[in-house]
Amino acid sequence: RRVPVHADRTVLTASTSAGAWSFGSGVDWLSSDGDSRTFDTVGGQVSNDDYRRLSGAASVAWSDSTFRRVRLDVRAGHNERGFPGAYGSDPEGRFSGLDTVSRGENTHRSVALTATTRSRGALDHRVQVTWADAGGTFISPFGESEDEHTRVTGRYQLDASVAGTGVSIGGEGLREGALNTFIT
Repeated sequence: RRVPVHADRTVLTASTSAGAWSFGSGVDWLSSDGDSRTFDTVGGQVSNDDYRRLSGAASVAWSDSTFRRVRLDVRAGHNERGFPGAYGSDPEGRFSGLDTVSRGENTHRSVALTATTRSRGALDHRVQVTWADAGGTFISPFGESEDEHTRVTGRYQLDASVAGTGVSIGGEGLREGALNTFIT
């Protein structure tokens, strides 16, 4: 069965380059009222089923040859959603009504720096460093809970040709942390 949902979405992107430089960006916005049907079991129209999202990304890169490139990527976003709980048919009369309190809200941010170069002897070097942070809040009739998550990574890779055979060697480090008031 189909549920009528109204949603609006806007996406904007742009990119350009000038000499050794290139740039790109984008924004994505979405808004939805969710399910807004009317049910006798909820005393009217469904509420607290809305959703909103805004996210964006940007990049800048520099490359003066096919063997040398540096790129920086930045991303961020935010979303919020209502959680009305169960609704609809209630033949046993156990439904207490819509949950008009429960809402979730999330944010995320990240940065990545990547560099690639070729040195003498056809050795390809790749380096990448990333940072990401995500957080969330959930409010319900039982209280509020929060979640925070951070991650940092670093990676190096060396590619070479030895006696006509491709060889890769590298390493990666990761540091991650999380805080949560719901999980005990």
